[in-house]
Amino acid sequence: MTFSQGEGDWSPSYTGNWSDDAMWYQYYDGWSDAYAYPTSPISDNILLGEVQEQVTITMDLPMTLSSGFNIIVYSTVHLILNEDLTIENGATLAINYNGRLTIGAGVTLTIKGQFNVEGSINNNGNLVIESSATESGSMVYNASISGTYKQTITNGVWHLIGVPMTGVELGAFDPAGGDGYMRPYVTATPGWGDYMYDESTVLNVGQGYEYWTTVSNTVSISGAFYNGNKSLTLSTAGNKYNLIANPYPCALDWETVADNANVTSGSVYYYNATGGTNGYAVYSAASNTGTFGATQFIPPFQGFFVEQTGGDASMDFTNENKEHPDHEFYKNSKSEGISDRVRIQISQDEFWSETVVVGVEGATSGYDRNIDTRMPTITDPVAPEIYSKGGDEKIMINGIGDYPAVVPLELDVLIAGIIKLQVTEMSDMLPYTLVELEDRQTGTFYTLTPTFMGLNINVEQGILRDRFFVHYSSTVGIDEQDVNKPEIYSARNIVYIKNNNQVEYDYQIINMLGQVIAEGQNNGSQIFSVQLDQPAAYYLVKVTTNDLTTTEKLYISK
Repeated sequence: MTFSQGEGDWSPSYTGNWSDDAMWYQYYDGWSDAYAYPTSPISDNILLGEVQEQVTITMDLPMTLSSGFNIIVYSTVHLILNEDLTIENGATLAINYNGRLTIGAGVTLTIKGQFNVEGSINNNGNLVIESSATESGSMVYNASISGTYKQTITNGVWHLIGVPMTGVELGAFDPAGGDGYMRPYVTATPGWGDYMYDESTVLNVGQGYEYWTTVSNTVSISGAFYNGNKSLTLSTAGNKYNLIANPYPCALDWETVADNANVTSGSVYYYNATGGTNGYAVYSAASNTGTFGATQFIPPFQGFFVEQTGGDASMDFTNENKEHPDHEFYKNSKSEGISDRVRIQISQDEFWSETVVVGVEGATSGYDRNIDTRMPTITDPVAPEIYSKGGDEKIMINGIGDYPAVVPLELDVLIAGIIKLQVTEMSDMLPYTLVELEDRQTGTFYTLTPTFMGLNINVEQGILRDRFFVHYSSTVGIDEQDVNKPEIYSARNIVYIKNNNQVEYDYQIINMLGQVIAEGQNNGSQIFSVQLDQPAAYYLVKVTTNDLTTTEKLYISK
C-alpha cells in the first residue's frame, strides 16, 4: 500500500530509531499499513505512543515539522533528539502528561510555532524559541528550564517590550549596524523617563519598556525562562497608568488575569503604531471586546499599560495565566459570541479611529470602572479620535446594560476637513435590537445596519460634541400595553421621547420641588427631544396621550 504525504497519522510500533522503516505505521480512515519513516519536512501528524506504550524514539535525522501538523508525545513515551528539530510557525510539539523529551548534546530544538509541555524535558543541548515581527514562538511549561529566546523587532516605530527571563542586560538590545533607544514609563510624573545608556543595566521581569531601533534587530537572550508566580506593584500616583510586561515565553491570557485583578479597570492597552491610528489598541475583559484587532492574548515579549483604579496596588501573574498566542507581537481577544456590539469608525485621509458600544450586564449610563475602557491619557493624539461619553469620561469601549439607551459620541478633530463616519461591525443585534444614529445638527435619524453606507461630514478643528448620539431600543419582549407605551430616556441634558405609535401627546418635565420646568405637545413624530438648561439633578418626565400616562425619573447632567 502506498500513501501520499499528508494523508494519515503516523505512529511507531516499538522502540527504535526514527529512520527505521519497519517500526512505523500510518493510520488512514480507520486502518493501517506498514510504511517508511516520516521524512522531512513532516507533513503528517506524528502520534508517539498512542497505540503502543513504553516506547523510546530516537530522532537520528534532522527534521522540520510543517505548519498545520503536530508531534504528540503521549504518556510513558520518551522522545530523544539526537539531531536538530524545527517546529515551524503554525505547527505544535506537545509533550503530554508523563511523556518525556531529551534534547541531546549539541542538538538544537527550534520553536517557531507552539511547544506545550505537561511532561518533562531534559535539555542537554539548545532550546531556542524564535519570534518574528509578525508571529510568536511559544512555550507553555510549568517548570524551570533554560534556553534562548529570539525576537525580531522592526525599525522605525516605537515598541513596548518586556523580557521573559531574569538577568537580561540592556546591551542585548544593541542592534548591529544601528542604534537602539530604551526608556521606562514613570507613572508619577506622568511620562516617559530618561533614556537608558548603561549596557550592563539589568531589565526587570514584568516591567515594560519603550524601545526604538534604527535597523531591524533580532534580539537574542539566553538564560532560565521565567516560571511561576510574578507579583507586580502598581503605582497609584500620577495618571495611574502603569507600563508592565508579559513575564513568560508564551502568551498571557488577560481574561484569567483580570478575573483576579481588582486593581485595574479590567482593560489592557497596547501600543500599535501600524496604520494611521493614535497608537493604542485596547482589550476589555468585562465586555470581551478589543479595538484595532486587540485580543485577550498578550504575546510573549510584549509590554502593555494597565490603569490602576483602586484596591490593592499589586497584580499577580501565575502559571494558570499561560496560553499560546493567537496574535502577532504588537508594534507599538474572546470576542466571538458577544451580542449587541456596534463598532463605529471615523477616517480622515490615511488616519482613522474607532469606538465600540457593547451590551454588558450591570452596566450603567455613566462611567463604570470595572466595565468601561477609558481613552488613555498616555500620549497626545496624532489622528482624529472618536469616543463615547459616560458622564465626563471619554470611553473607547462603552458597556450598556439595558434598553432603551442613548450613547453620546464625540469627535476630536486635529485638522478641519471631510471625515467619514461608518459602522464596521454589528454583532447579533438584528432583528431584536433597533440601533439608530442621531445627527442633531440636521435632525436626521439613521437606522444602523451592517450595510449602512456611512456619512461624509465636513468638520472644523476641535472637539465636536452634542451632535451625534447612538440610540438603542428593543423590538421584542413587550406586551400590547407596552407597544402603546412611549420610551423615555436621556443623554446628558437632553430628554428623548420615543413614540412607537406616533400619536399626539402632551409632556411635562418636573423638578423634585414639583415645579414644571418644560412642557408642550408633540404631533406624533417618532423620536422627540427636549434640551434642558437646568442644574444636574433628577427630574420627572410625564407623557400623556388620550389613553395612557407614563412617568419616568431621569438624571439630567450638563
